[in-house]
Order: sequence, then structure tokens, then C-alpha cells
Amino acid sequence: MKEYKERIHSKTYKANTDLSLYSAGIEQCKSEYTYGPIVRSYYVMHFVFSGKGQLTINEHSFDVKAGDIFLIPANKVATYQADKNHPWKYGWVNFLGINAEQYFYSLTKDTHDQYIIHNVDVNQYYKQIERLLDLSFNTDAEYFESNSILLHIFAMLYEELNIHFNNNVKYSLAEVLNRKLYPSDDCKLYYPI
Repeated sequence: MKEYKERIHSKTYKANTDLSLYSAGIEQCKSEYTYGPIVRSYYVMHFVFSGKGQLTINEHSFDVKAGDIFLIPANKVATYQADKNHPWKYGWVNFLGINAEQYFYSLTKDTHDQYIIHNVDVNQYYKQIERLLDLSFNTDAEYFESNSILLHIFAMLYEELNIHFNNNVKYSLAEVLNRKLYPSDDCKLYYPI
């Protein structure tokens, strides 16, 4: 397993940004390798490059194969297991932030299986995760670089999946930070100019 984890900024700091990378990695799993059950305070996105396995979130199971992305929401119990005969190789990006929930659920809104996006060109995302893995010194510059790669991954996904936000302006960042509103309140946030 190869993993990059940004260590300069705290999880609290990252949670109060628009969107921030928590970690990323690539792993070739062994037969029936299982991760979880686990609950995380951040969002998880796995890109399956080869093989197959199964994802379970809150006792609902999904079959996942090469070319799929599986998404795990924050604060949900999740377990995933590689197939016995064809264990998967996957890459992941974990992220959090004020708008992470909105971005996460925008990816799931048109999926047949709630937490699985099928038939994606995952190889292009492999290259982006490799770029993240090349970051190793955890400098402020790499913090910005890692977040720019995360944003690029989202841009690629939004383009590939043809996702468009509703442009209705509803809440300001100041209102969210003053705890008058929370990201889950209709998930319509904007940043004033």
C-alpha cells in the first residue's frame, strides 16, 4: 500500500475549508482482504482499477468491480472486502470540508446503486492519485498542490458524469461559520465575492 496523508493542518482546520484532502493511496488487496467495519469523520471515494469486491454501508451490500467508484459517506458504518478469486486493486481519496457533503452527494444523485458509480474511465484518476503519492514532504506548497489535485479529480468527475450545480444562491459562508446554518441545510452554499 502507498498512501499520502497531509499532516501540516489539523482535521478541524480542513473541516472548516471549502474542500480539503485528508489522504490518498493505492492498494492491491489480497484475496478476501477486509477493511472495517469503520466509521470515519470524512468522505471516502475509491476507484476500482482491477478485480472486484463488495461494499457494505449500514447493512446494505453492493457488488463493485473494475471501472466502478464506490463512495462512503462520513459518519456511516462501512465495510469492504476484496473478492476471493479476483481481489481488487483500488485507489482512494478521502476529503472533508464545509461543502464536502454537497459535493459528495452530487456524485451519488444519479447513480443506480446509491454509493456506486459504474462504468467510469478510472485510469485517468489513477494518474491523479499517483501525483498525490509523489508528494512526500508535507510543506505548505504541497498542501495547496494536494488540494488542487483533489479539485481536479472533482472537475474530471463532474465533466465525465455531466453534473451541474443548481445555481440558486441561498447561504453565505459567514452564515455557515456563525452556526446559523449547516452544510446539510439544503446543501446550497455560496461564497460572497
